[in-house]
Amino acid sequence: MNVGRQVHAVSYNVRHGWGMDDVVDVTRQADVLARLQPDILFLQEIDRGAERTHGEDQLEIFSRMLGMEGRFARFMEFQGGEYGLALVSKYPILRHQSISLPPGSIEPRTALAVQLQLPFLSLPMQCVCVHLSFEPGEDDVRKAQVQTLLDYLAQTPGPAMIGGDFNGVLESPAIQLLRGHFHLPPKSPPSSTYPADQPTCEIDHIAWCGLDEFASTSYAVIPESVASDHRPVLLTLASPA
Repeated sequence: MNVGRQVHAVSYNVRHGWGMDDVVDVTRQADVLARLQPDILFLQEIDRGAERTHGEDQLEIFSRMLGMEGRFARFMEFQGGEYGLALVSKYPILRHQSISLPPGSIEPRTALAVQLQLPFLSLPMQCVCVHLSFEPGEDDVRKAQVQTLLDYLAQTPGPAMIGGDFNGVLESPAIQLLRGHFHLPPKSPPSSTYPADQPTCEIDHIAWCGLDEFASTSYAVIPESVASDHRPVLLTLASPA
């Protein structure tokens, strides 16, 4: 394999830096991510300017510590700042767009679509960071949110990747809908991602399409049990030289 034709993608719900030990520290999470050497990073539950995190711009912290470029999309205003999600990339970002999703009963939901230029792909890649509704009993809402993303991506040809906290296991209606259009293979066991200290369910995923020359060489949950309430997911795709 040619290392230059590998893509390392990570999804991590960072819970605004709040770890299982009740310490809030995004720099600790950035250190975890730096060891994984991601090319594309899907981050959920990010604060910017919120009181609970002392006005931090958490995207700026992650981007600076990892030496990457990032974009943010907010779910809502929160404690004098914003609360949402982010995508961070080592590849050039061509454009980005927030996508309004069908709201859950408690919180609004927005996805972040970022178009990246990978040097070994002829077309830009659409990458979408998601955090689907968390309320129990809202399988129909999560399925509608996935359908909204599929409709959006169908408007642009080329490869695509969706990563995030789906709040749904592989057998759930939303993930089954996604798997009808995207590759989403089983992870290497153990595959549960939440809660981080003693994970019992697999709700964090990375799926892709339009990368037929690439194979999943590694798709695994990283055994980090303290820095957040979720464990990171690492996907490595590679193509022959």
